[in-house]
Amino acid sequence: METTKKSLTKGALLALAVALAATMLTGLVACGGESAEDVIRKGVTEELESIKNLDQAALDEIMAGAGAANAGLEEYGIDMEEFCRTWLDGFDYSVDNVTVDGENATATVTITCKSLAEGINIFMDKVTALTEDPEAMSKSMDELNQMMGTMLMEGIGEAPVETNTVDLPYVLNGNTWEPGPGFDTALSQAFAGGAL
Repeated sequence: METTKKSLTKGALLALAVALAATMLTGLVACGGESAEDVIRKGVTEELESIKNLDQAALDEIMAGAGAANAGLEEYGIDMEEFCRTWLDGFDYSVDNVTVDGENATATVTITCKSLAEGINIFMDKVTALTEDPEAMSKSMDELNQMMGTMLMEGIGEAPVETNTVDLPYVLNGNTWEPGPGFDTALSQAFAGGAL
């Protein structure tokens, strides 16, 4: 049971981290006399600021893209929006540098966020304790799932905040700076607190 729940939960949370990163997979269009550096810095700042402020539109976009994560969390009676708010409580960022080299650019961003990986570890410790409790193990699967949902939310709430610096690649397509290869993977790992 433990291995299955861990892999299901990790898969769901990785999908959530990817969905969060996908909210930033938009092109950044140069306007007027703005430099490429300014366009990229402004675009990245606007996207991350909406996540920091837990704007409803950003949360809706994350939840819409979460798909498998949403289904995985519903099994435990967890509301996706409540989960996102718990996870992103304390989120912060800084756009440290933007370098442009012809049609390629890199935004170096520092992300401060609760570690999903550590939240999972805390959750799994709680699940281990649960499986060693004969009274708890006599409950129905639905009751166990509800208990595990509570423990998962506790685990994410108790997860330490980690700071990760990530280089986000951009490529110029016409007059639009678009996320380059590896953008979503790098950003989702930064949001998750490393690879899940």
